[in-house]
Amino acid sequence: GVVFPYEFVIRAFRKDISLWTHPRPGLDYYGGIDISKGVGGDYSVITIVAYDKPRVQLVYQWKSDRRRIKQVVKEVLRLHDIWHVTKWFIDSNTLGAMPLEELQDQLGSNTIDGIGFQIKDKAEMVANMEMLLGDHQNPCHIFIPYDMEELKHQFKFYTKQLSKDGTKLKYSHPDWEGEHDDELESLMLACLCAKSIPTIDLECYFVDPIW
Repeated sequence: GVVFPYEFVIRAFRKDISLWTHPRPGLDYYGGIDISKGVGGDYSVITIVAYDKPRVQLVYQWKSDRRRIKQVVKEVLRLHDIWHVTKWFIDSNTLGAMPLEELQDQLGSNTIDGIGFQIKDKAEMVANMEMLLGDHQNPCHIFIPYDMEELKHQFKFYTKQLSKDGTKLKYSHPDWEGEHDDELESLMLACLCAKSIPTIDLECYFVDPIW
């Protein structure tokens, strides 16, 4: 079934914010890198969030449908110079293993974490996003520009389902043609910066976007 209730998702999309062209002072920046699998028009997506505990705000997104992993590495390095990202998180499954190694060489192993994208990893990413989205008792702590329609769509249709043989659980977009989860998974990777916030802290805040 659908993973994120849309009534909580839509609260995160705000008309009073937009993407940024450059970093603003006094904030930490984190990045998520989802590498294109090269099938079905999938994109490689880089997402940067500003983090001002406990708030996370999506401030920059880059995407490319080209299959060149070197291009993604080059773009991460370029963005790192501009945004001074505290930590990058990359999908290190299969195609992500090579850029992870190269980026660790260039940026240092403390600056980039590979996330295996096994079911356990995805379940943790989903739980973290659920915490940021909030619920009937807890406010939303993630903020996304309202006009990011593709991301809105990916939230709406991100599903948890059993494999065809009924033995494995998987999180992904529906199997319809033209459906993707690249923007959402890139954002969920970047949001791992907030994974350590205790839920009890969140109840203390009345939350507005960062900037």
